[in-house]
This record gives sequence, C-alpha cells and structure tokens, in this order.
Amino acid sequence: MLSYPQNETIFYTRSMKVTVLLFASVAEAVGKRRLEVEAEAGARVVDVRDRLLEEYPVLERYAPNLMYALDEDYAELETPVRDGATLALIPPVSGGAADKVTAGHSPRPRGAAATTDFAGGT
Repeated sequence: MLSYPQNETIFYTRSMKVTVLLFASVAEAVGKRRLEVEAEAGARVVDVRDRLLEEYPVLERYAPNLMYALDEDYAELETPVRDGATLALIPPVSGGAADKVTAGHSPRPRGAAATTDFAGGT
C-alpha cells in the first residue's frame, strides 16, 4: 500500500503558449519581430514580460517605458494572459510634424493647392 505524507501539497502546472510581437527599437534590439513564449497557466502580462527579460536582457533598458497590447487591446501588467494570446510590446515612438495647429488653421493645404499637392501635380 502506498503512503503519502498528509501535509504534502502537489502542484500541477500547465504551460501555455503566447505569441509576442515586437516593434520598432525593441524588435531591432532583439533581432526578431515575433517570438513564441511558454508561460505557466494563470500568467499575467508582467510574468510574460519577466520571462522575456530573462531570455533577452537587452530588453531591460526598454521595460520601464513599454506599453502592452493583449489581443489588440491595451493591457496593464496585471492583466491575465490566456493560452494562444498575442502580446505586443510597444515602445514609445516619436516624430511627426512640428507645425502647430491654431484655431481656424489647418496644416493641410486647402483648395487648389490641396488638389495639386495630393493628386500628383506640381
């Protein structure tokens, strides 16, 4: 007859797969735009992120400023992740026009200038 200690707790863990999408400087730092990560069942965004930091220490410098999207919706670090989910790591972006838009003024040309500029004219 088998005997088990009465106070012993047995944990069964199930793993799940998460697709991670990397953009801009984060993708360049890792050298990939897409990763497949295994995580324990019940993992949160922060757990997947921490797993990535272990495997890719270069991400450490980006971590404080990253935003996350889980299955195309912005997510917080404590958001639960499901098996088969897609997690995007989104670094801050900069750029764009430096022109100011003031009341009554648009940065886009209007009238004839708009037609020639956007229709391939001179």
